[in-house]
Amino acid sequence: MFQLVMTMTDFCNNTDKGFTLPADDQDKLSLLEKLQKTSDYPLTAGLSITERCPLSCPHCYIDGHCKDKELSLNEIIVLLDELESLGVLKLSITGGEPAARNDLIDIVRAAWERHFLISLKTSGATLTFNDVEALRNNGLSKIEVSLYHIDSALHDKFVGMDGAWKNTISCIEQFSSYGGGVSVNMVLMNWNSDAVEPLSNLCEKNNWRFLMDPKVTHKNDGKTTPVGLRADLEILQTTTKHVLGEIPARSIPNPDESLCNAGKSLAYFTSSGDVWLCPSLPVSMGNIRENTFKEIWDNSTLRGEILNTTWGKSPECLSCAHSGFCTRCPGESFLEHGDFQRTNTVDCQVAEARHLAWLKRKKRQ
Repeated sequence: MFQLVMTMTDFCNNTDKGFTLPADDQDKLSLLEKLQKTSDYPLTAGLSITERCPLSCPHCYIDGHCKDKELSLNEIIVLLDELESLGVLKLSITGGEPAARNDLIDIVRAAWERHFLISLKTSGATLTFNDVEALRNNGLSKIEVSLYHIDSALHDKFVGMDGAWKNTISCIEQFSSYGGGVSVNMVLMNWNSDAVEPLSNLCEKNNWRFLMDPKVTHKNDGKTTPVGLRADLEILQTTTKHVLGEIPARSIPNPDESLCNAGKSLAYFTSSGDVWLCPSLPVSMGNIRENTFKEIWDNSTLRGEILNTTWGKSPECLSCAHSGFCTRCPGESFLEHGDFQRTNTVDCQVAEARHLAWLKRKKRQ
């Protein structure tokens, strides 16, 4: 079992990293991109199974107070059956904290029986040794966990749980020892910027993938509580190795180019069955308790709006000196302004930092 799952994990991880099949110069697309071109439905689905979480991270964009009843195991299985029939390949199980559900292992098993490549976004802070073993044995390919500092005391204080760092590391080490894929995510803020290098080094030493997110966003209900935690421009530039990497300067965006792939390659399901285009765009297109996913997807006017949200709809972006480094998110624009077309402060800040860092690097060369 472990060997088979590990092989599928490698496939999953490689496609995430832009693995390309042999192709001519006109068609160097990742495997998933190639397959997506042949399907009218997304090949990747995100499924939140709960908004409950024992942690209290101040930057979290989920309010954790879902008023509607969580999808039952049977309702989730019906959804998984439909997604399998539509050709969905990858399933990301998330929350809240998925481990807050007693039937997490049953959900993973049901997804594995339907041949999904399964990843789990979890704090890892409450998973026991037996939980990790059972999840791996029942088809879980990869875990994605968040660490906010190399100092366990600082991490635990931030998430509001004593011993969380130790438990998370133990979970990662165990899952990795079983051949599972591990991704460690760090959200960059002013208070933890000194931990970027040591966390990155820890991950490199253990062959865990390290990802740093430079964006602290609004809450899904539009509240600005987390915004004060955002890293400032100077911090963003000093962490350029992880924010910018070796990415060269991008060309000015094509006016006809969509801002993002929302509406094409990803669908997201909330714990109560609402269908969103992605976790960053908390606008419901319908609910699977009332209609099938296919019906919701096929008849959504929101999909068309997002797909038609192009760079050309925002002339100020095309003329901006930092546009070649921008990864503008319509969801964050909507949360900040109630308008997909407008710019948003966090993307503008990160684009400026990426550009300035690139200019400094270029000057040194």
